[in-house]
Amino acid sequence: MTINKIARTVFDSFQNSDIVLTILDRGGSYVSNKVEVFERVFSRQELLANLCGRIDDGCEPLLAQIGDYAVAATGFSANGSFGGYAVMLLPGCNLEKAVGCSDFIEIILSQITLLAERAVQDSQVPGLDYQAQLQTESVLN
Repeated sequence: MTINKIARTVFDSFQNSDIVLTILDRGGSYVSNKVEVFERVFSRQELLANLCGRIDDGCEPLLAQIGDYAVAATGFSANGSFGGYAVMLLPGCNLEKAVGCSDFIEIILSQITLLAERAVQDSQVPGLDYQAQLQTESVLN
């Protein structure tokens, strides 16, 4: 499983958004649509490790506050085993607002999880190439 493949699939839905979306794997590698913001918010590695540990302990979807961002995160599976984490940083949103919108946030995280799982499944189908799929879509549009 590659987080790059998942990120390409998921980030398409967040192109014009202020939301910072990051896909992480168990090894600590990540891809973010706004790397500099993500790295600034999680400049202390223990914050991210703590967040992932809480998800591993079953606290998901996870809602938290770090600085000026509400954090919403969840784990996702791939091929029946743990695949990684999806972390959203919501700018200008405090924890109280996030809790008030928790149903909506959970729906978004569920959609991200579905897209991640689909990306993994698609990458295992022989002959299906992401770039070829993009080229086909651009020709059809």
